[in-house]
Amino acid sequence: MIGSQNVRTNFLVAALAIAFLCPMAPAQTGAADPNVQKAKDILLKGVASGNPDTRSLAVMSASLIGDRSEVLTKLYSMLETDKDVPTRITIISTLGSFNNPAVIPSLQKALKDPVPEVELAAALALYGLKQPDGKAFLLDALQGTQKTTSSFMSSEKRAMGRMVHTPTTTFLGIVANQFALPGLGSGMESAVGLSADPASMASSSVIFALAKDKNDPTTWAALTAALGDKEWATRAAAVHVVALHNDPTLIDKLAPLMDDKKEQVSFRAAAGYLRLTIIAHKSQ
Repeated sequence: MIGSQNVRTNFLVAALAIAFLCPMAPAQTGAADPNVQKAKDILLKGVASGNPDTRSLAVMSASLIGDRSEVLTKLYSMLETDKDVPTRITIISTLGSFNNPAVIPSLQKALKDPVPEVELAAALALYGLKQPDGKAFLLDALQGTQKTTSSFMSSEKRAMGRMVHTPTTTFLGIVANQFALPGLGSGMESAVGLSADPASMASSSVIFALAKDKNDPTTWAALTAALGDKEWATRAAAVHVVALHNDPTLIDKLAPLMDDKKEQVSFRAAAGYLRLTIIAHKSQ
């Protein structure tokens, strides 16, 4: 029985990855461009990984692509089958970041998850979507009548979860929405992941602040130069803002970073490459 469950879960993970990586027909996403397939393969490997942290990072990076219907369907399936608590929380946060009413039923179902941390993530996502059941859960938690922590997650991971949902990182998500285009993701979970990681917190705060000056060539020259920085955290944050700059002329600057030794960089570079490929097609 356990073996069959693993097979089913692995199938869903693989299907989810395929959905992530095929947001448009091959002819529409530059089938002649070998880097498109390379980007897909990188994210496919990440989402299908046996390491739950790697799966979470791949899902997080996919927030740069968007809420295609196929992506949503597979995220719902993975939310119900993935046994790793932090991965389920990442999926919920990613769903919430899409700001799409279609995700509400799945989030409401997650409010009944046996793990309190997952319930809390669902409540926060629903509250962000202005749903009364999300607000009710949070009020119960505030009054001490709703459990929000358990032994399922270590104290370190709970601390990370708290950082992810602080007003600062929520603000970063709002800022990320300024860069969103219809049909594409805001990259909120990618931004939150960078700002919640102590290793990348400082670099990302500087780069995100500079990225708001979208029309200054000097600033953007510095940001694109940061793609080659020796520190992975700076490279990862630079990839994030370059992808969300929505300028397909920058696509070739992301291609080399798909080979970066740090998954935090390579996953975002792959997702960003696909995003800019989609934008380039739309502008034709």
